[in-house]
Amino acid sequence: MSTDWKEKEREFLESLAPDTGRDLAEWMALISAQRLAHRNDMIDWLRHQGFTFSRASWLERIHHNGGNPIYLEAEDFKRGTATESPDPESPAPVREAVPASATPAMVAADDHPAPRKASDQPAADIRQMASAETAAPSARGATGRDASQPGAMAIPPAGPPRPPDVALAEVLAKAKAYRPLATYVLREIELALPGLVQSAEGAGIVLAAPRPFAMLVVSGKDLRLALALDDRPATGVLAALKLPVTMARFTHRMTHMVVLTDARQVDDTLLALVREAAERAEG
Repeated sequence: MSTDWKEKEREFLESLAPDTGRDLAEWMALISAQRLAHRNDMIDWLRHQGFTFSRASWLERIHHNGGNPIYLEAEDFKRGTATESPDPESPAPVREAVPASATPAMVAADDHPAPRKASDQPAADIRQMASAETAAPSARGATGRDASQPGAMAIPPAGPPRPPDVALAEVLAKAKAYRPLATYVLREIELALPGLVQSAEGAGIVLAAPRPFAMLVVSGKDLRLALALDDRPATGVLAALKLPVTMARFTHRMTHMVVLTDARQVDDTLLALVREAAERAEG
């Protein structure tokens, strides 16, 4: 599935002013004014301003990119100028969102409350950190117009084959509280491997580029990223593959796994393992 991220980003950024009362430049100034040292803290703060996880994560990435859009070139998007200095003390007005049709492939974390303290919750809520609806956030507004949360996407009756995006959404729903983490993992892998193909199989999502090299197996207990790494030693974050027997027929090429419960595990080390598995699959 291909996604026009430039257009998604343009729609998102253009919706900021009408949906929140502040344009991109003002939000960048507000984030800077908070003097938050960690990216997770920025995302948490934005969540408390009324943004969904996917949009909070996208804004944090733009801030980390010097206030410049991630996909759009500078000339493609002209940021609006604030008419008055933003007041860090005042909360941002955020309009109530009206769900629309679901975007393909990605499931947003809109149905999860704003994160609590790290000591009170699993890391998937800490980071609540991503569209990502298997890839990146949809951009129809700052407060969750993607409507891919439970209830907004009807499950088709048995019979005709399910569209790929519906099948992926059904698998991600099985992750329950870890669904935000699952969408974030998939998004980061797609950013690391452009052209990634995702398909739903059982309780997991097979990843191919173009040959299958990994599978994200979801549950309400944890996420397990199965990787095809052949005879690579199982050391560090890597463990020998251990999955329910019902998943065996989908993971016959997989040899290792990484158990994921925290968005902070999605780092350069993990993405290097993912790239290695993809390269091995291509021979």
